[in-house]
Amino acid sequence: HETGVRELIRDGWLSPLRSKAGSERPDLSEVRVRAGEFVQDDLEAAMSDERRVVLACMEIAARTQERKSVLVFTCGVIHAELVARLLTEMGCAALLVTGETPDQERADAVRQFRAGEAKYLVNVNVYTEGFDAPNVDCVAVLRPTLSPGLWYQMCGRGFRIAPDKTDCLVLDYGDN
Repeated sequence: HETGVRELIRDGWLSPLRSKAGSERPDLSEVRVRAGEFVQDDLEAAMSDERRVVLACMEIAARTQERKSVLVFTCGVIHAELVARLLTEMGCAALLVTGETPDQERADAVRQFRAGEAKYLVNVNVYTEGFDAPNVDCVAVLRPTLSPGLWYQMCGRGFRIAPDKTDCLVLDYGDN
């Protein structure tokens, strides 16, 4: 038996997704590709242009005013730190989790996010798979990818249904 995503949304098992692209497309002309995916260091350098990140963060802040839980995907630690700092400076207090975040700090961040005590959770390749937070009603992707599987995993963090959740907004700043 095979059931498609459209059927699962129609039947109320998954949350509908709405998507919006960022106002600017990233310049990925200098980013190399290896084994079918962007080279991490090149990608982070291209996506960490401060003017472009400021613009993306301004759009995220504006577009998520009515959202409750925003999961933000970035493409490297430096990029994530910049995004979290800028969002916080814009009044959108953001928690940051990377692979280097200590376990207890990571657990505290997830607890605060799931409980609705923190609206923005910025991460680097930490919550693409196996992260269960049905309250996510916005996924902001500041990470270009050539992998349909990775794209689907990131967007999929917003598919879960939850009380008072009508849909999940996917904001794409990676030209995916």
